[in-house]
Amino acid sequence: MFTSEVNATNQKQYVVEATADDFSYTLDFPDRAGEAAAGASPTTMLLVALAGCHLMTAASYFERQQWDNEGLSIQVRGTFNDVAGEWQVDTQVTLTVKATLTEEQKQGLYDYIKRYCRVGSILENGKNTVDLTITVEA
Repeated sequence: MFTSEVNATNQKQYVVEATADDFSYTLDFPDRAGEAAAGASPTTMLLVALAGCHLMTAASYFERQQWDNEGLSIQVRGTFNDVAGEWQVDTQVTLTVKATLTEEQKQGLYDYIKRYCRVGSILENGKNTVDLTITVEA
């Protein structure tokens, strides 16, 4: 079991200041009329969480295998759709690994991420999709 807590306050119109684990985050609605965005939108922060989860889980796998994990990077693209009044997100996650991996090692990494990335598991638990692709650059 894992429990986490976030505290947030509305600063002005759509700007929210949130604190989690003693770190501060500014969230904003980027389409506010005539004002520069003060932070990422909540939906974008969801994608940030997914990216972080995938990278940290991949780093954990590399550490378990005693491999160098310096060459890990990720791109996450999310499409948010209103389907009959219910919001859904379809995500494409591309994890780039700068290492030489066999197909078996690549599959092991894929399976490990699918099993242990909590954010990905939560998003896939329902009508959302998380489509993970691992790209190896030796």
